[in-house]
Order: sequence, then C-alpha cells, then structure tokens
Amino acid sequence: MAQTPRVLFEFGPFTLDPLKRVLMRQGHSIAVPPRAVDVLLALIARRGTVVHKDDLLRAVWDDTVVEENNLSVSISALRKALGESIRDHRYIVTLPRRGYSFVAAVSERPADQPAATDLASGPVRHRSVVLVTPFDVIAGRATGPGARQLTQSIADGLAARLGNSHHLAVVTRPRETRHPENESALLAFGRRNHADYVLLGSVRLDGKRVRVMTRLLRTADTTTVWGVSFEDADADLFAAEGRIVDRVAHGLAGHFEEELHQRSARRSAESAGAHRDYVRGRYFWNKRTGEGLRKAIEHFERAIHSDPGYALPYSGLADCFLLLSTYGAISPRQGVPRAVRAATRALEIDDTLAEAYTSLAYARFAYYWQWDEAETYFKRAIELNPNYGTGHHLYADHLAATGRFDAAVESLQNALSLEPWSLIINADLGWVLFHARRWSQGIEQLEKTIEMDSGFAAARWVLGLTCLHAGEAGRAVKELEAARRLAPDSPHILGSLAQALGIERRRAEQKSVLRELRDLGRRTYVSPYHYAVAHLGSGARDAAVRELREAVAERAHWAAYFRVTPTVDVLRDHPGFQRLLNQVVPR
Repeated sequence: MAQTPRVLFEFGPFTLDPLKRVLMRQGHSIAVPPRAVDVLLALIARRGTVVHKDDLLRAVWDDTVVEENNLSVSISALRKALGESIRDHRYIVTLPRRGYSFVAAVSERPADQPAATDLASGPVRHRSVVLVTPFDVIAGRATGPGARQLTQSIADGLAARLGNSHHLAVVTRPRETRHPENESALLAFGRRNHADYVLLGSVRLDGKRVRVMTRLLRTADTTTVWGVSFEDADADLFAAEGRIVDRVAHGLAGHFEEELHQRSARRSAESAGAHRDYVRGRYFWNKRTGEGLRKAIEHFERAIHSDPGYALPYSGLADCFLLLSTYGAISPRQGVPRAVRAATRALEIDDTLAEAYTSLAYARFAYYWQWDEAETYFKRAIELNPNYGTGHHLYADHLAATGRFDAAVESLQNALSLEPWSLIINADLGWVLFHARRWSQGIEQLEKTIEMDSGFAAARWVLGLTCLHAGEAGRAVKELEAARRLAPDSPHILGSLAQALGIERRRAEQKSVLRELRDLGRRTYVSPYHYAVAHLGSGARDAAVRELREAVAERAHWAAYFRVTPTVDVLRDHPGFQRLLNQVVPR
C-alpha cells in the first residue's frame, strides 16, 4: 500500500513542516515555542475562517486548564516569528471577542519536492527614516577646519545614536559633499533616498558659549515637526560635543516615541473622549497614592465605557489593581485576579501591547511567584516596546528579587534614560540598592530623589529602611516619621517605623505605632507582612513568622523579596521562615 507523502505548508517566505513541527524562512529554521507551533497548525488547518479562542484552547491544550493569556502569548510569539508589526497583520488577524484567523494564502507541496527559490521577501517593520546632515557653522570663533570637524562629529554621533533605535533608520549625506546645500536641496536628497525626515541644525560659536538650533522637517510636505535650541557653556568645543549629541538625540527619541505612543493609543480608540480619559488615568496612576489610583480607575473605566474595544484603558486598569494590592488598599486575592482579567482583555484586543505584557509579568513575579513565566513576559514587553519605561522599571524589581542586582540596576538606568524625572523610578533604584546592601549608594540615590521632591513619601520610606540596616537607627526613625507625616495611613511605613523604634529600644513609642497599625487594619486591609515587620523590632520572631505565614497565604507581594530582603535577615535561621522561603523562592 502506497504511503501518503508528507506535506509541507508554504505561505510567503515561510515553510511549516507539520510532522517535524518546524517553521522555516527561506530554508532557515526559526525558533518558535512548541505550543505556538500547535496554534499555527490549528489556524492553518482552518485558514480563511474565524477560529474561536475556546476552540484553539481545546485543540492545543486539550484538557489542561490554562488561562486565556497563554493563547495570547503564543499568538504574540507567532507574530514575532512571522515578522508582523503592530500595524501589519498580514498572516494572523485578531477578531476582538471572537478569536483569530489565518488570512494569508497557503500552498501545499510534498516534502520531497524542491522549494521555489524566488520566494517573496517577508514583511518589514516600518521605521521612520531620518536624513542626518552636518550642522552649519554660524560666524564666530573657530570657523575653520576644527569647527567643521565638530559639526561632522555631531552628525556622526547622532547617526550612531539614532540608528540604534527600534523606531528609526538613518541615512547620511556622502562625506565628499563639500559645499553647504540649501534646505530645498537637502529635502530633495532626502526624498531620493526614501527619507521621511531631514534633520537640520546650526552651531553658533560665540566666546565660551555654543548655541545649537535644530529642526526636523518632513520631506513629504516640508513641514517642521520638531525643533530645539539650547546653549552649552564650555571653552572646549569637543567636550561640548557629547552633551550636544545627547541633548539632540534624547529630544528626537522623545518626539518619535511620543508620536508612536499617540498612534498606538489612538489606533483603536473610536472616541477622542476615551483617549483623553486614558491619558488622565495614567496621570493619576503615576502619582502612586491611594487617592490617585482611585481617580485613575474612574478615568480608565470611563474610557472603557466610551469605547469597549480600546485596549489601553484595560491595561491601565490592570496596573491600578496591581498597585492597590501592593500598597495594601485591597487584598492581593481580590486585586490581582481583577488585574489579570483586565490585562488579558487588553491582549485579546491587541496582542502586541507591551503595557499589558508588563502587567501580566508583574503579576506572575510579585504575586504568583512564577519566575520563569514572569521573565518571558517582561522580555516580550520590552521587545515590543523598548521605550516603555515602566517595562524596564518593573523588570528591575523582578531581577532584584532573584538576586541579579547588577542587571536590575542596568534595567533601572534604562528606565531612567527614558523617564529621568520619574520619582518612583528614581526611588526604586534606591530600593534595589537597599536589597543589594549597597547602603551608601542607596542613601545617595534616595537623597537625590528627595531633592527632586521632598514630599515624596516612598523615597523617605526606603531611605529610612536603608539607614536602619546601615546601622543608623536614629536617622532611620527620623526619615520614617517624616514619611508617616506625608502618608499617615500607609501600612508599610507604619510597620517599618515600629521596627525601627523597637531596634532603638523606644518600646512605648513602638507599641503606640503598632496600635496605630492595628487600628488601620480595622478600617481597611493591612497585609500581615506589616505586622510581622513590626514584631521584628522587638525580637518577637515566632510572632513574626506566624504573620508571614498568613502573608504568604494571602499572596503578599512582599514575599517575592524573601530571598534577598535585609528586613527579614534575623529570621534566616528560623525553621518556620525557611519553610516559607521554600514556597516562594525561584527554583
């Protein structure tokens, strides 16, 4: 009896071998997770039709109980492998609330038949193309070869910096162009070289000051879409060069990131009001206060009511419930499932949304202690949008909790390069340094954060913790009392203050703060973790472990730091704490 020949599926430049479960592009294998291959096979088997999510879950995961976001992760992995961009779904189309459809033409050929060699090239991610030209030198000192070398160096530096962006590609004028070209000629050169924009600039050299002016022109209609001017005071031109490159590159990156964010934010918003509510919600979310989070939820829910198919407000809602669970306003068992449902809904609408992947990653790390899954989600979020500062920020917390402090500091530095004035990211760098036991560096960083805003309670709190474990208990009490004045109903501040007062042997004050904490717990949710911290100040180790046992049962996010936090060092030899540690530490 003749054997049925093995068949390969071909679409675009791709070949899928269903028997070997291998995806290839022009003969080269592409790394794709096994579950994602199963999803692709299920979609191709019913190509041209809508495959409902429930059908895909049954086909791929059979009787295994899994969450819908596992399917979203597999779809996202396929989009990455197939080279699909946020706006270019030429293979897999998402149908909100229904499922997915494979829409590309598919041909079948026997595996023993040679493949065609003239395959079409795959889809290319769109990146804005910028023509970078040497800046003009305006009359003043040093207008000879040195000044021309400076302007060429600035152009080279900008081309190198901008060329590393995920959103930009760079073209430059040939170096043999000897004479200055006027604006029209440069725009024409840009159009001939398929540039979307031309960056023009001038450097005025006057005494010890360098004045820089730049403009970004769109080649299609010659409109100026961005510009900046500033001065740098330095007698050494080439010492100023690096600062000029940094300033212009940062400004340009911010312009294109904002443009990308606005396109992303609006691309599925049918209502301008929904978009405004989303932006306002993020504003209040960034305040990191209970009142701010409640206002943020109001705006996100209003945006969702106005436009249920708008993905970003669901992600914002997820972030609010995660922070409310972190700060102790609601129990993690209440808040985290709501956060996961909201983030999953965002991915159902747009499975390329970095914000939603970040939310799910943080939930996996901080509350479910699923370390490998969290790592995968964080990396996917950063890959989708490397300029989303919160992605780098929260990934740093995950890295710190697993003891990878150098990588955590690097991730926070990436976040700060994107959002240098973010109070919470600056304070979180101090938080990571606290867990790394780099006391002096942490104190310095937190003092800088407090200089930015002396009323930011989170920085005061972490500074108090750092001073306490650096052997400065007296200063720790002062900083924690200052934090309490700024946020009087903050359970983590009260717990830490009770611990510090106990270490200082100020027993009456410690008991008073502990009563204050318990009174707060009668009015609102307080994690048992904070009672445990308060007990540690008086050496009540057994009582602390009992509270920590309750905290683990309630999925307190603080437990994610058990492996590294100095706060519980006095319990490391306690058998009860060791058993708890085994429940949450990375395996």
